[in-house]
Amino acid sequence: MDPVNLSAGPRGLTVSPPSTLGITEQEASRIVRSVNETLEGRALGLRVAGAHRWYGALPDVPDDRWWVPEDIAGEPVLNYLPKGESGAGMRQLLNEIQVILHQTPENLARRERGVVEVNSIWPWGWAARPLTRVGSQVARVIAEDPYAVGLAMLSGTGHGSDVGEPGDLDGGGVIVPDPARVTDSAWLEHRWCRPLVRALARGRVDRLCLVTGSGRMYEMTRQDLRRFWRKSRRLTA
Repeated sequence: MDPVNLSAGPRGLTVSPPSTLGITEQEASRIVRSVNETLEGRALGLRVAGAHRWYGALPDVPDDRWWVPEDIAGEPVLNYLPKGESGAGMRQLLNEIQVILHQTPENLARRERGVVEVNSIWPWGWAARPLTRVGSQVARVIAEDPYAVGLAMLSGTGHGSDVGEPGDLDGGGVIVPDPARVTDSAWLEHRWCRPLVRALARGRVDRLCLVTGSGRMYEMTRQDLRRFWRKSRRLTA
């Protein structure tokens, strides 16, 4: 449910995609908060994943095809809205949200500055959430990989992109580095290895376990850090 601007012109109402709005993530969060508070009790639950990427949940979705906002930029909106009885609820919801957005302080300020308003949202890419929940044996998932984050959300496991406070990994945690960058040894060393070894040395974690893509496992405890007389073993050995 991405933010868009609807504007009237010779071709009727047309849509401007999120990338043209110049909206910040902080501004997006405030707008979404206003919508959620006004629609409290409804199953929408808008949330901000990024300035231009918002998500929501609905009990039912239309059967019609969905359209990516960038693909219909400048086209008459009425040609692409969900049609028929299955889309009636969605059309009504969009009308309500447009009324709410028109009155938000953020859009009032944007009008005063002469900036394009965020006056609607555009639903696309809907899919059904699996009914079966995923189990988890860890307390927290630290990951940048969307698949790992998705599994954490599905299982109800806490997740984030950084090892933050000391309690973040209490009870066991798993870190999933960006798969596209794990072959960059310098990045892996700076981004994960050094911070984790420091956390181990300071007693924030009791044990580190590295599992490679081939399934090999390497473990380290605080006692291992004191064995400076032992030669280090290469991970590729």
